[in-house]
Amino acid sequence: MDHGILKIELGNSRGDLKEIVDKFHLLLKRTYENIRQQEAQESRKVIQRFNIDLFEDIKRKVTLYALKLTLQQYYRLKEPAVLKDSNQLPACTERYHTTFRLPCAHDIKCRLETNERLSLEEDFHSHWWYDKWANKPNKPDILDQVQNPRMIKSKGRPKRALEDAKLKTD
Repeated sequence: MDHGILKIELGNSRGDLKEIVDKFHLLLKRTYENIRQQEAQESRKVIQRFNIDLFEDIKRKVTLYALKLTLQQYYRLKEPAVLKDSNQLPACTERYHTTFRLPCAHDIKCRLETNERLSLEEDFHSHWWYDKWANKPNKPDILDQVQNPRMIKSKGRPKRALEDAKLKTD
């Protein structure tokens, strides 16, 4: 928050403390609402861009960067030369999938030919997921973790090792 904005909002500094706190609270509330509105606007723009049936099951589940990269691969299939003759798409080298762990144009082409959507578990490495625990069957139960904490073996010399060594030498 800018110092100038605070000066404008708070006015003179002769008010009592409660008045200043209330004004500051209102300023924070307005700022928060503006940020939420901007975020909602951006979200709508993103959803409109990925308003393709193929992306329906993965929107809001993988990062925006992963969606953009996948959309680039999708657009490779929409190039005029490839639309005219699908053999114009270069042979799959698996490099893209190996490097990014995202579906390449060939994977997307197969999905489109079989009328399937992209799958979170099959097509996207968990690195790209927003919620990495959402689809894991072994999601740890928080209550179980609290009641049965994992024991970690300590590193270094065991406690009392020096004392035990002195006793043995005496």
